[in-house]
Amino acid sequence: MAKKGKDEAPNPSSVANRDILQRMNFLYQASAFLNTIVDPPAVPEPPSPPVVSSIASTPVQQERQLKIQRKRVERLKKRHPPTCAALSRSYINSMKIIGQKTNVKLDPAVKRTICKSCNVVLMPGATATVRVKSSSTHGNMMLYTCMSCKQIRRIPAPPTLHPQVEDPDSAVQDESMAVDSATVEAARKKRGKTRKNARLPPLFDRDVGHVLFKGNEEVSIKDRSRFMCS
Repeated sequence: MAKKGKDEAPNPSSVANRDILQRMNFLYQASAFLNTIVDPPAVPEPPSPPVVSSIASTPVQQERQLKIQRKRVERLKKRHPPTCAALSRSYINSMKIIGQKTNVKLDPAVKRTICKSCNVVLMPGATATVRVKSSSTHGNMMLYTCMSCKQIRRIPAPPTLHPQVEDPDSAVQDESMAVDSATVEAARKKRGKTRKNARLPPLFDRDVGHVLFKGNEEVSIKDRSRFMCS
């Protein structure tokens, strides 16, 4: 069997566990879509009296029968979610179970958009509120607050290091800035505030040669922000 060359064009059919990735991608997108659907107002049903068998004559047996009935109702709710929000959470739960059983890891960008408490896809303005707060460690911190369970997810947002482009006038600017560097440093010491150094974004957020496919078509770098799962 011939070895795969480094310069060979990427082929979607050569992706490992492609069917599992597509299934997980569908569950994620279906869950995000169900979060945007508003459920119709539920019609209140009259409460039905609990049915207790005639065999259970003693109070202990009656209480045991009621517990069995409650567990049966809970199992039915898990199998058949009554609302779109509950169905979307069950899809995310199924996606996590599939990833654990097949040993397929979620992309960190996808994992950050899922609430750890209630498995809701955190969509700004729809299912979550976003706030930016200062952080002594990272400079800035993104706070995603889930609207359903009020769980807060903190994501570091440090200043990003961009590659610098050399200009012909850079030498002149460096000389002029070197004169004022001493005064700027003295002013910073008086204020007592230190600016956080810019650093490279995480590896999953860089363009290091990864290829993203939409079906059998390769997705360009500009359109990758619309697709959360590959």
